[in-house]
Amino acid sequence: MSKSVSALRNNPLQGQSLAIAVPLLVNELCQSARITSDCSVELPETLPDDITLALFRIVQEAITNVVKHSQATTVQVKLGAKPSRVYLQVLDNGQGFDPSKNTTGFGLRGMRERAIALSGTCQIWSAPDAGCRISVILPLPAAIDHPA
Repeated sequence: MSKSVSALRNNPLQGQSLAIAVPLLVNELCQSARITSDCSVELPETLPDDITLALFRIVQEAITNVVKHSQATTVQVKLGAKPSRVYLQVLDNGQGFDPSKNTTGFGLRGMRERAIALSGTCQIWSAPDAGCRISVILPLPAAIDHPA
C-alpha cells in the first residue's frame, strides 16, 4: 500500500513518454497478477502535460482494479489519437460487476473526474460475468501533430 501511495506522489512518468510508460506499467501490474496483457499505444510525439498525466493515472487505476477485483485472465489496453481527440480503452475478461451498484469506489469516480476535468468523457460498461470495458475520450488542442 505504501508503494502505491508513494507512486501517486512521485512523478509517475519519470520523463518517459506515454508510449513507453503505459506498456511498462500495464506489463508490470499484470505480470505480478499472472494476467495476460495486450497493450497498443499510437500517440503523437507530444501531448499536453495535463492530458499525459490524466491518461497515465486512468490506466494505472483501471489496471489496478483489474488486478484487485476482476479475476481476469486477460486485459487489453488501447491508447491512440485522432485529429481532435485522444482515446483510451481498457477491456478485461473478468467477473464484471454492476456499475450502478458500485457507488463507493474512489477509483472509478476518480477516472471519471480526471476525464471531465479535461472536458472529456469516461464510460464504464460491465455486467456480472461479462468483464469490463472502460472508454475514455479527451479532446486535443488543434496544434498537435498526429501519427500517420
